[in-house]
Amino acid sequence: MGKDYYKILGIPSGANEDEIKKAYRKMALKYHPDKNKEPNAEEKFKEIAEAYDVLSDPKKRGLYDQYGEEAAAPLGPSVALTQMTWMWMKMRTHLALSAVLASMG
Repeated sequence: MGKDYYKILGIPSGANEDEIKKAYRKMALKYHPDKNKEPNAEEKFKEIAEAYDVLSDPKKRGLYDQYGEEAAAPLGPSVALTQMTWMWMKMRTHLALSAVLASMG
């Protein structure tokens, strides 16, 4: 399962733009590496920024809500999904070619 951006910011999935921005500012201040010296603060801060980047953009948020984390990523769906699609297309082509060759004799 991917990251839950709503959980990262501590907001409900129906949060509006103002609630998202307010939660982001609160969490970013709490985990900013210059203010928080915990070992995981920088990683948490990056995670918060990523969540805000997606949830504050209506288009990315819509994709995230519908398809999850990978759909909202900068490069779109993962390479694994692309490879699966490619393999499926090759398999369909192979099956079609096999049917044509079989009908020829």
